[in-house]
Amino acid sequence: GMGLGLSLCRTVVEQHGGVLLYESNRPHGTVFRFTLPVAEPAPQLDGGPARTS
Repeated sequence: GMGLGLSLCRTVVEQHGGVLLYESNRPHGTVFRFTLPVAEPAPQLDGGPARTS
């Protein structure tokens, strides 16, 4: 690849308010972790059926 995968992951996580962390896992590579904030519940609508036009 072109090496864009990790950069893309970091951008997406940060744009959603999260953090991408990494640590060495010698001798077998690196461990990556990310956290994202908990989403707010969606607002309740009037409860009626959805209408389409």
